[in-house]
Amino acid sequence: MRFAGKPEMVESYFRAVAGEVRELLAAMGASSIDTIVGAVDRLQPRNRQAGRALAEILEPVAAVPQTACLREPDGALQLALNRTIQERDANRSQRFRISNADRAIGAHLSGEVLRRRSEIFTPVDYDFMGTAGQSFGAFLIPGINLRLLGEANDYVGKGLSGGNIAITAGEEASLRGDVLAGNTVLYGATSGELYIAGRAGERFAVRNSGALAVVEGVGQHACEYMTAGVTVILGPAGINFGAGMTGGLAYLLRDSIAGQVHNDQSVRIVPLEFKEELWLRRVLRKHERLTGSPRAAQLLRSEQTLPFSRVEPLSLPCSIAETWVAILKRFGRHKTPIVDVSRLVPLLNLPQYRKERALRTNR
Repeated sequence: MRFAGKPEMVESYFRAVAGEVRELLAAMGASSIDTIVGAVDRLQPRNRQAGRALAEILEPVAAVPQTACLREPDGALQLALNRTIQERDANRSQRFRISNADRAIGAHLSGEVLRRRSEIFTPVDYDFMGTAGQSFGAFLIPGINLRLLGEANDYVGKGLSGGNIAITAGEEASLRGDVLAGNTVLYGATSGELYIAGRAGERFAVRNSGALAVVEGVGQHACEYMTAGVTVILGPAGINFGAGMTGGLAYLLRDSIAGQVHNDQSVRIVPLEFKEELWLRRVLRKHERLTGSPRAAQLLRSEQTLPFSRVEPLSLPCSIAETWVAILKRFGRHKTPIVDVSRLVPLLNLPQYRKERALRTNR
């Protein structure tokens, strides 16, 4: 149930609570809450039975000073990433194994770069193989490109701030529609690019406010509260798509919107304009180059128009071209490296990839 009162009423309530707390503290002779924390001598059991039951709890304890949260020690992967920054070897791609115990790798890497650099940062690529922990690529800054051969947990690209992320597990994973990223991907992203050659979980691109994302299927509540940026879905989408969406644009395959998947109180579905066809083809080409996506390749090979429809807010805050301008500037500024994903996938040491490699060799 929604609160029907005014903000001033909530303010008055908490002022009254604070006043009552001060009165209780004054009655105990205490000047603040901090002075009574752990003061078990001020507590008395109601009877003997309660005293026996609470004897251990009511024993005086040594005062423990309040300290800031301890920083979790750096893991082996974080230490290895630190060494790459110290060596400043940006001319070659860095390659590492990653596990679900390695969390917030993008945030750690971006923070170390910002703390250490005293000049313009040369862009560098990092390749990871395995299963990434939560917040892979979170708060990633411009100039850092992460490529993951495997899968990732929740919060991929959270707060993405200009970096590039690509996730793939091979052609078969893309064709099967494997889920390669968890829930709440791109939460609060402001800029940057994300390419996933597979599906993501629920609440994809929630509160996205400027990033470009390409994914091959999403769960429920995708693009929720989105305010800017562009999202391209190359597969199925769950219900309640675009709820609370006030800006940005999303593109769905027409086959995936046969049912009522979008939130018609927030967004509408309209046909593409010719210029959007050209822009989407540029996005798909980059998605194919970075991830080896067969879905993107199939769409690009077709001589027909792309089978997309545009999902936009009921009240557009700006024109279609103005929404795309930041994305197109990035495409003009950064050249996309051509990546032979087939050479990297066997490093995952998965049976299906070894079999594919043997078949190619026999040919």
